[in-house]
Amino acid sequence: MENSTYFTIGQAAKETGKAKSTIKKAIDNGELSVAAKTARGFKIEASELFRVFPRKTEERSQNAPIEQTETAEERIENSILKAKLELADQRYDDAQRTIEDLRSDRDAWKHQATALIEDKSEKNQPRKGWLARLIG
Repeated sequence: MENSTYFTIGQAAKETGKAKSTIKKAIDNGELSVAAKTARGFKIEASELFRVFPRKTEERSQNAPIEQTETAEERIENSILKAKLELADQRYDDAQRTIEDLRSDRDAWKHQATALIEDKSEKNQPRKGWLARLIG
């Protein structure tokens, strides 16, 4: 028994991938026996721990990137798609410039039309006669 490995609750949790509270509940329920209770906590024998909870297997993290190699076909397809995307971006930029030009032309024509309407309304005023100008 001298050569046995012992774990604390925290170490046992890391080794099994379980929460410390799960390990503690197993001890409290009698499912997992402890070798000793010390001032630092419980001493859990490795064989007893792995009898109740299997050792944590090394799993690939959910967030770990999957390495993929690109085939020649995929490289060609990617370069074609990039070229199409660049062309679409250029067309979009051209369309935006055209829209802006059309808006500025519209605003200029609108301003000019408004000015002509105002001028016309001032010119169509009836001319005052000499008596109205003299009195008025």
